[in-house]
Amino acid sequence: MLKLSDELVQDIANNIDMEMICYLNIKTMEPTYVFPEKFSECLDEDLDEASEFVYEHKEDFIKIEKPDSHTAYKFMEAFIETITDERIAERLSDAISFAKPFRNFKDILARYPDVQKEWYAFKNKKYIEYIKSEIVLHTKVRRGGE
Repeated sequence: MLKLSDELVQDIANNIDMEMICYLNIKTMEPTYVFPEKFSECLDEDLDEASEFVYEHKEDFIKIEKPDSHTAYKFMEAFIETITDERIAERLSDAISFAKPFRNFKDILARYPDVQKEWYAFKNKKYIEYIKSEIVLHTKVRRGGE
């Protein structure tokens, strides 16, 4: 079983939230972060050393990306269920039911700084849960589903 420090998981959460891709070395527990555009060009000869190392030793790494939009939407829905102010909860619920739900959600939150602060804490908790589950999933797959 991999030993994950809280600091490591928080570091991964912070970086993937900034659109970085984390490649976690499962032998050393050291993360390597790359921008999606840069790593997608892995056949270019001007790879930086970190990207090249990850590419050459990919069997040692677990790829952790930002949650997909479906998962992120579920995070917003779950957060709305925690809000005790029915008016704010209804506004957020309406916001995510229209086109551009993420933008709408963010715009409504901006009007309620205390709720926005609660959202960031909630989202961080969800990211940490997501990262831990991704690591467990990837390591189980590599061990043949143990």
